[in-house]
Amino acid sequence: MYRIRPWVVVAIAGLSLACTDTPTSVPDPVATSLAASPASITQGGSSTLTWNSTNASSCASDGWTSSTATNGSVVVSPAATTSYGLTCTGPGGSDAESVTVSVTAVAPSVSLTASSTSINAGDASTLTWSSTHATTCTSDGWTTSTATSGSEGVSPTATTTYGMTCTGPGGTATETVTVTVTAAAPSMTLSANPTSIAPGATSRLTWSSSNTTSCTSDGWTSSTATSGSEDVSPGATTTYGMTCTGPGGNDSDIATVTVTAAAPTVTLTASPASISSGGSSTLTWSSTNATSCTSDGWTSSTATGGSQSVSPGATTTYGMTCTGPGGNDTDNATVTVSTATYYPPPRTAGDWRRLVAINATPTAAEKANIQAVAGIDWDQLKVARDYSEALSSSTVLVIRNGWIAGEWGSTSANKVASVTKSFVGLAMAKLMDMSDAGQLAQSIGLQSLAHPYLAAAFGNSDPLKLQIRIEHLMTMSSGIEPEDPDFLTEQERLTQPMDAAPGAEWVYSSLPPNLLSMILQGLAGQNFGAFFNSRIGSVIGTDAIVWETIDGGYTRGAHGARVRPRDLARYAYLTLQDGVWDDGSGANQVISASRVGMLTTPAPVLAGVTFRASPGSPFPLPSDAPNHFGHLFWTNATQVALGSSVPTDAYYMHGCRDNLVVVVPSKNLIVVRAATSGPCTQTTFRSEFMQRVMASLTN
Repeated sequence: MYRIRPWVVVAIAGLSLACTDTPTSVPDPVATSLAASPASITQGGSSTLTWNSTNASSCASDGWTSSTATNGSVVVSPAATTSYGLTCTGPGGSDAESVTVSVTAVAPSVSLTASSTSINAGDASTLTWSSTHATTCTSDGWTTSTATSGSEGVSPTATTTYGMTCTGPGGTATETVTVTVTAAAPSMTLSANPTSIAPGATSRLTWSSSNTTSCTSDGWTSSTATSGSEDVSPGATTTYGMTCTGPGGNDSDIATVTVTAAAPTVTLTASPASISSGGSSTLTWSSTNATSCTSDGWTSSTATGGSQSVSPGATTTYGMTCTGPGGNDTDNATVTVSTATYYPPPRTAGDWRRLVAINATPTAAEKANIQAVAGIDWDQLKVARDYSEALSSSTVLVIRNGWIAGEWGSTSANKVASVTKSFVGLAMAKLMDMSDAGQLAQSIGLQSLAHPYLAAAFGNSDPLKLQIRIEHLMTMSSGIEPEDPDFLTEQERLTQPMDAAPGAEWVYSSLPPNLLSMILQGLAGQNFGAFFNSRIGSVIGTDAIVWETIDGGYTRGAHGARVRPRDLARYAYLTLQDGVWDDGSGANQVISASRVGMLTTPAPVLAGVTFRASPGSPFPLPSDAPNHFGHLFWTNATQVALGSSVPTDAYYMHGCRDNLVVVVPSKNLIVVRAATSGPCTQTTFRSEFMQRVMASLTN
């Protein structure tokens, strides 16, 4: 632009002059502006320089741009704070401007890591570092390198923190890393040699450990060394312990030393080892390594040594067991009762031997003798007698090993009801023995048909009767309609109707033993009562039995015999001795052993027969009666009749009012109960009574 100069008018006093000037052009001055945005940057950043000008024809920088334009912009990235200049020129001159871009250096950074931040003592870890914007790095001693990156292995002995500082234009940066050193876990072993010792012997305990600083026992050694040995001698099996401790914790171990107690021994002897019946022997025992000894019932002493007198009624083996820490030991001694079998003399010659008087309470010494000789606790036996007496007034007689061990009541003869039937059995066994010996005009046996020995009316009354055998009559399986009570005439007995085929059913009846009485009389030539008294009773020393008779002049075989309780025991004793009796002149086989066995064991012919109750009988029986009935004797084969406390080899004779004669061969025991009053029978009486008797046995 140009500016026009104005006219100048000069006024001089009194004089008026007029001057004129020709216009002259003057150029406008140049104006320049320069700005930076932003005016401050971080190293590596950029700023935009912008310029403008007026009245300029060109502009020139001081090197930061080659442009000569009078306005524009340029991006710059200075590494350091820099001032930028610009001069613009025009007709009116030139104008210069400058601007400064401040550069702030970047702070350095550093990274430091450990390949394993947790190691066991003695292991190594690798430290690795890297940095940015740094010119040098310096550790706190773990490496001499000043490089801005690198790695170095370290093996600290304890937990350590490592540092690295890196420096650059922007300052310094520091990083740390910690390597934790875990102390090794301690371990230890404790052993015993030997592990098992006898009392008083020693065992050596040995221990060793690693990574430990001390070891402590549970009392068996005062040493705290980390390894060692110690001898011990425990009195009983002992477990020893030790704990060892180190920087890494602790460890424990145990060792057991077993003390094997010496095995006990016991010796039991009998002196003398063989005695006569009624004699005594001294049992002596001694032991080693035992704390107590227990007999099998012949002494109450628990001492580890001692002696005891015994008087067994039969050969007996005695036992003693001694116990100690090392276990137990048992020894036995047998006392042999070597005399011949005892047989009681007749009543007139002293009768049965006894350990206690009838109806008497024995002294303490007598009770001890009863237990020693008969193996019976008299007080307990009296419990059985009292139970019997509670049912009805009765005589109770108990004989064991041939000795009367208890007797209450009367010695007089009493009616024994259906025990009489068993006497018929004994007589028939004797009759068949005589037949076998050819002593009868007509032979007879169990399988013999019955009708040839009876009047013709018997067989003619029913064809089924022609099939009845002697065994059917002796086992209550004849099939004839039962006769109870037995008031039939002779003709009625022979013609009594049949209810079933022979051998098909079992029914208790008085008729079969009465028919057998008639058969015996026909074969023996004398009535059953006389035959029994002469062939059996007088031979074994009994008083003559008083019998009843029935129509026709026959001895009643079903019931009615009047017998002394002690004589009942003699008949039982005869069966206990397998039919043998010795009256002092030598052994006599009164009844064969095989036929005693036939009488007193379950009859095979009854297997599978049907039970039928006898409608007129006052003698109620269980439905399993055929399973434990022999040949006119009862047995305990099923352990129902006499109970489970009585052995299965027991057999018995039984009658109304619970007249009872029990034989237990395995216990050498005879039990007699005689009564004339009371109920005909109580279902549970026999088993309850015998349970109490058996409870009195001490061996």
